[in-house]
Amino acid sequence: MDVRTEGLRQLATLLRAREELDDRITALIGRPAHPGNIGEFIAARVFDIELACTAVQAGYDGVFRSGPLAGRTVNVKNYGDALSGLDISSHPCDHYLVLSSRRCAPAHGHARAPAPRTNGAPEPPLPRAILVLPWPPTLRVHDVARADDRV
Repeated sequence: MDVRTEGLRQLATLLRAREELDDRITALIGRPAHPGNIGEFIAARVFDIELACTAVQAGYDGVFRSGPLAGRTVNVKNYGDALSGLDISSHPCDHYLVLSSRRCAPAHGHARAPAPRTNGAPEPPLPRAILVLPWPPTLRVHDVARADDRV
């Protein structure tokens, strides 16, 4: 068996495992296991957000149920690296909530290696930084928190 064939076999095995994992995540969150839906699920539980009934609600993903932003709409963005930019909608919302993982240095080519913890274990893929930004933008940030302080 040559290297190309073996690589394809390994990839097929990994894709089957990912599909099984995606099915489990879909069952848990009640929506397809896409990064945006996963981010909305996390944000809803951490920030007490009532999510819109549909994942394609124009302009916002939900409404804060409690706290200083209660009743305000929010558009949740989940990025592995928020430094790459923010996708802004033309539809109105009161705030953008941006979930971003810790930026990792490239390992090989364009791949990113997990950021190591001090104990040597890989960093979990949960958001490490959360920003709640008012919209339209101002120079003031309402809330900056670390997800591991809230979760």
